Amino acid sequence: MLSFTAKHDPAPTIGEFGSTIRIAGKRWPILGRIQWYGNWCWDAFLISEETAISFVNWMFRRDLFVLEGGLVEFCDVWDRGADTDELRKLLQSTTLEQPA
Repeated sequence: MLSFTAKHDPAPTIGEFGSTIRIAGKRWPILGRIQWYGNWCWDAFLISEETAISFVNWMFRRDLFVLEGGLVEFCDVWDRGADTDELRKLLQSTTLEQPA
C-alpha cells in the first residue's frame, strides 16, 4: 500500500472508469476497488504486479506527487529513483496485506 499527495494545487484529476482509473490523463487497469479502506476515507485499488511497476515508474517520472507513506522498502526504492528491477524484486519478495 502506497500513499501519495499531489505536489501542486490544483492536484491532477483522478477518476474511475469501469475497470480503469485515470490519473492526470493516463489510464491504469484495476483488478478491484475497496471503498473506505484503512482508518480514513480512502479507497484501495488493486492492480497487477506489472501495472504496479509501470504505475510507480510513471508517478516518479511525472513528478506530480510526493510519496508520503507505505512500506519502508517501497519508500527506499522510490527515494533511489523507482528502479524497475528493484521494484520487481521487491514485489516478488513481499507479501502484501490484501484488503478484506
